[in-house]
Amino acid sequence: MNMMQRSRWIVFLMAAVGLWVPATGGCSKSAQEKPEAAAGPSVPDLAQPDMPPLGDYLPLLDEGRLEMAPPKAWAVAPRSPKFIVRFQSDPSAPYPSVVVTAEDCEQFRDVTEKNISQYLKFIAAEMEAAGRSGTVRPGRIGQMVGVVYQRRVKVKDSMGTILDQLYFDTVRGGRR
Repeated sequence: MNMMQRSRWIVFLMAAVGLWVPATGGCSKSAQEKPEAAAGPSVPDLAQPDMPPLGDYLPLLDEGRLEMAPPKAWAVAPRSPKFIVRFQSDPSAPYPSVVVTAEDCEQFRDVTEKNISQYLKFIAAEMEAAGRSGTVRPGRIGQMVGVVYQRRVKVKDSMGTILDQLYFDTVRGGRR
């Protein structure tokens, strides 16, 4: 990814200010990738032009496969086995935040415009099997093509806070 692609990735994630934004979920081994026969649906650009600037880039993450920068003045949360990196607008408050996870995905090597329809169906089926509802739609950040969906969740706190989680889910180089 070049600098512009990385910037757009963070810019999109920043669009979720006020939301908790895990970038990925599990990669089920039950679905099979179909051949890339026909181009998929139109893939809209998700980049937001009026987002805050980026801070300094972190050292390479995910065994050197990922380079990211938090929004300027956001804190980088302590490491955790639950995610690759987490950015928080306030280090003393868990939300809003941007959470990035990754895992191997055997079903897809890369999500592209040619196979976005199959990936969209794969994610929708995965959500249905998990008893989750939501609309899954295609999206693009720079050259990355993936799917976007949203989930409403109740936070385990004293006030029973309800949050919308916004996901951008893709596969690059076999990593989801």
